[in-house]
Amino acid sequence: MKLNLGCGNDIRSHGYINIDIEEKSLPPEMYRMGDVTCLDWLCEKEEVEDILAIDILQHIRHSLISDTVRNWVEKLRIGGTLKISFIDLDSVVKDFSNEKVSIEAINSILYGRQENDNDTHRSILSCCSMLLLLGGLNMKISRQLYDGHVVHIEAEKPNAYTVQ
Repeated sequence: MKLNLGCGNDIRSHGYINIDIEEKSLPPEMYRMGDVTCLDWLCEKEEVEDILAIDILQHIRHSLISDTVRNWVEKLRIGGTLKISFIDLDSVVKDFSNEKVSIEAINSILYGRQENDNDTHRSILSCCSMLLLLGGLNMKISRQLYDGHVVHIEAEKPNAYTVQ
């Protein structure tokens, strides 16, 4: 099983189940409407081979981030991959302090465009804090890449998986 969490309009094929909070007219083997903060309604532990979480973490309440990521990691099978992308606060602050980005842009970056209730950011994240969280879950970081203010992290669930 492969999951694309918080898919929005980025509907993946090739075995992915796309999950979002908004209703879509797609077959259930391709799309499910539901809460991505806890996947217990969808799958068992160590059942998922690949989780994509692109630009979804900032839409989750900050008090739920650690438990959410822990739940996702529990769902991964050994050798499974978690691919996450999010806005990195450190990068945004650096560009703002160097006057490379305006306060208007900062508001949009940090709080979302707010075109509807689901387009509002509820968390501010940093690459450093996410790496610490993933490390505490014994995930092996295989890739870390910046694209402007967005950081992409890929982490693998190792064979000797134990939560610290």
